[in-house]
Amino acid sequence: MSMWTHITACLSVDTLVDEETDAKDSALMYLADAPKMTGSEGDASIYVNLKDDYNSWTNCDCPKCEYKDTIVLHIREKDRKCIGHECDSPEGFQCPEGEHQSRVIISVQGDLRDKGVEKTREEFEAFKSYVDEKYMIRDYAVNIE
Repeated sequence: MSMWTHITACLSVDTLVDEETDAKDSALMYLADAPKMTGSEGDASIYVNLKDDYNSWTNCDCPKCEYKDTIVLHIREKDRKCIGHECDSPEGFQCPEGEHQSRVIISVQGDLRDKGVEKTREEFEAFKSYVDEKYMIRDYAVNIE
């Protein structure tokens, strides 16, 4: 008789990526190498969804601006910190505003054959630790039975 273990988990994660990087694509690429929660008939499935809305806003979204190729950064020599920039936009030009979301929801669902609860919990903890190495886990819930 086969033994089945079922896992359902949800992790709210801040990918900490910048405005020019797609948080969902970044997470999908990173999770391709994540530890698996395994079963003899297949591994648990991992899903990534971008959180609705945005968590950062700028009144100067240079990557979306028509003058982005003319930007000159002003770098302070002693610490190599950017202290300003300029571009070829005409006087009075209104810079484009921008909204960005860096948070994703990672869902895990698996019906794992020939796997015990403790082994599945160990595999989930390895997965969670892997996520936590690069991203900030804001909250999570997991059910393994």
